[in-house]
Amino acid sequence: IILISILALTVAIWLIPAIPVTLVGAIIIVIFGFFFATVSSRMVGLVGSSNNPVSGMAIATLLVATLVLKLTGDAGMHGMQGAIAIGSIICIVSAIAGDTSQDLKTGYLLGATPKKQQIAELVGVVAAALAIGGTLYLLNNAWGFGSDELAAPQATLMKIIVEGVMGGNLPWTLVFIGAFIAIIVEIIGIPVLPFAIGVYLPVQLNACI
Repeated sequence: IILISILALTVAIWLIPAIPVTLVGAIIIVIFGFFFATVSSRMVGLVGSSNNPVSGMAIATLLVATLVLKLTGDAGMHGMQGAIAIGSIICIVSAIAGDTSQDLKTGYLLGATPKKQQIAELVGVVAAALAIGGTLYLLNNAWGFGSDELAAPQATLMKIIVEGVMGGNLPWTLVFIGAFIAIIVEIIGIPVLPFAIGVYLPVQLNACI
C-alpha cells in the first residue's frame, strides 16, 4: 500500500499543473524525502522537536536539486520554480515526519489506538495546510514577502541559492566556509544547530528561540 501510494504521489506531483516539477524533480523528491524523513524522525526522537533540522535539509535539497535540474536541461525560470517547489515539499516532508514521530511516541506511551491516531494525523495535516496556506496568502497580499514589513530571510536565502546555481555565480567558497565552520563548532562542543541559526537569522527572529 505504501509503495503504491508513493508511486501515485510521484505521478501526481509530476502531472498536476500547479506544481512546476518535472519527472526528474518528482524522483528527486522521493529520494530526498525517504532519507530526510528518516533523519528528521531520528533527530526529533533523540532530542525533541526543537532539534528538527528542517531548514538545513531544505537548503541541502535546493543545492542538489537545482544542480540536477540544470544538468538535465530544466534551466531558466521553470527550473528555478521547480527547485523551490522540490525544496518546499522536502521541507514539509521533514517537518511532518518529525511531528508524526513525536505524536505516535506520545500516543504509544499513553496507550492511544494507532488507527485513531493516524486519522487524527490526517485531519491535522489538512487543517494545518489550510490554516498556514491561508495565512501566508493573506500576508503576501498585505505586504509581500521580502518587504520591509515582512522580512523573509530563509526564503531570501533559498532564492539566492537557486538563482546562484542556475546562473553559475553561487559563491561556493562561502558555502564551504560555512560547512567547515559548522564542523569546527561541532568539534569544539558548541551545539551547531542553534549556532547556525544565530549566524543567518536576524536577532529579532532569534530572540524567541
